[in-house]
Amino acid sequence: MLGTRMTIVEAAAPTPTLWMLTIVAAIALVVVGPAMALLFGLAQRGRLEHL
Repeated sequence: MLGTRMTIVEAAAPTPTLWMLTIVAAIALVVVGPAMALLFGLAQRGRLEHL
């Protein structure tokens, strides 16, 4: 294993796998992004301290 050479193309996952990973990451960003922004805004206004 050590000392062998492998190109990036040889080591890459198949194209459909890379596309699905990209789609899942985008969906996660769409779901988590607004929630994080809301939490940040509430924390900046001091509204989380009452919880």
